[in-house]
Amino acid sequence: MRKLALRLLPRLVLIFVLSLLVGTAMLMLNNVLLHGSSLRELLRFNIPAVMAGNLLIIAILLLSAYARLSRPASDRDLYAKLLRLPGRLFAGLMAISLLFSGLYHALQFQFYDVPLSSLAWEDYRVLAKNLVAEQTIALIIGLLMYALCRRTVRPYVMRLRAETRTPGRSFAAPLGLAIVGCCFILASSGVEYLLLNEDRPIDIWDIAATVGARFAFCTVVFYLLIVEMRGDARAVLASIKELARGGASATYRPIPVVSGDELGELTEAFNLLQRRMGKEAEEMRRELKLAYHVQQKLLPAVFRTRETFDAAAVSSPSREVGGDVFDIVERGDGSFLVMVGDVSGKGVAASMLMTATLALFRKEARQGASAAEALRALNGLFSETLKGRMYVTMGIGCWNPANGRWTYASAGHVAPYLVRDGRAEELRPSPSFPLGIDSDETYTETIFELRPGDRLLLYTDGIVEAEADDGGMFGFDRLEEALAALPEEGDARELLERLNGFLPPPRQGVYDDDRTMLLLRYAGAAGDGDRTWAEPVAGGASA
Repeated sequence: MRKLALRLLPRLVLIFVLSLLVGTAMLMLNNVLLHGSSLRELLRFNIPAVMAGNLLIIAILLLSAYARLSRPASDRDLYAKLLRLPGRLFAGLMAISLLFSGLYHALQFQFYDVPLSSLAWEDYRVLAKNLVAEQTIALIIGLLMYALCRRTVRPYVMRLRAETRTPGRSFAAPLGLAIVGCCFILASSGVEYLLLNEDRPIDIWDIAATVGARFAFCTVVFYLLIVEMRGDARAVLASIKELARGGASATYRPIPVVSGDELGELTEAFNLLQRRMGKEAEEMRRELKLAYHVQQKLLPAVFRTRETFDAAAVSSPSREVGGDVFDIVERGDGSFLVMVGDVSGKGVAASMLMTATLALFRKEARQGASAAEALRALNGLFSETLKGRMYVTMGIGCWNPANGRWTYASAGHVAPYLVRDGRAEELRPSPSFPLGIDSDETYTETIFELRPGDRLLLYTDGIVEAEADDGGMFGFDRLEEALAALPEEGDARELLERLNGFLPPPRQGVYDDDRTMLLLRYAGAAGDGDRTWAEPVAGGASA
């Protein structure tokens, strides 16, 4: 604590010296232009006397500042004292200046043995002129010192990182002080001139020069105060914009409260809001993490397949939880119902709909529904419930390993790809609406005959819409090139890992959209055993 006071005192000395020099310059200008004094006369007595008096006042103020800052009870106490320091120094300067001025003139009357009752009007006019001039110079020094002190203590206040304010005056107080003080400084030029001897001719240019210099000084004081307040307001505004961009997941970074006025109150309220949002965001992250684990448990991570074919899948959500869904359900006749879907939107709502979609699909698949029948049943349920507010695109294929027949139906989903003889070809189904849009929508099936060695890729639009290195979309052409580059040998898991390596990586660890791929490889000849894979495919679940 004491070290902070020792580091701050040299800066205060510089401020006091600068303020004293400005005040002295204004005094010289004041006496030369308004009082008609010569510079030689001023340097002989007036200016040295004023500087000596001001230096004495500055020494008193420095000792006072050191006493206040050297032994604070706590960081909170130091924070409060730093905030009040500029105002206390200004009040101390004006009080001491007024006291010294009154004491000086009282001693002057006593020294010359002049009783107040014997003073003539002319004497009172000279006394008033001197008091106005002296307090004007003191006010000039005090206002500049006040404005510079507020800027100087600001970094020290910020180091304390206070998130709650010390109750203080309104921000109108420093502005009001500056307005009243500057009005007095400007008006005193005319007052002093009117209180001069009547025999001196009035020179309008002298008054104009004096008023111009004082107006420039007042402008500087206002600039220092306004820029400081503007900086506080901009800091709060920048944090609000950052919070708006980041939402509840934005990192909690409190703004130091550097004033006790309304701006400090606003900063304190924002810190409170941000702290509350941070706690709620942390709770949401924990819930989303739990939802992610539940979602991953629901998605198939292990597939039991026959020797006639194998399959692998990878799913990467763009957020903590995703809206992509995939599944393979083995039925009693030895066939498989293969599904890949994409729920509109992202986040928790899409995740909830994805979970419901997966459960309903499995129900239809186990009841023996064909691809088109499963889509019609799901569409009826979603149209009644969602009423067009959300929808699901889905592609369902019925795969019979015994004869290689692939029966496919789509609800507005991207067409799957058939990879054969080093070429990738889209298997375009009949066009249709997604699930949940139109309850009367009908879905038709398309039958394809697969050959041994064929590969089928079912995927979601997050694959082709991913942003490539050149700034454009990855697109269908690049996906076809990547599929055509797959080797003829290798199981589905190895091929999918290779294909996943062709895709653009996430930007800053985050995908633009959910990405899901499911790859089927038809071996052709029937075998005599089953096999199970449990290793995860790079980037998601494995088949």
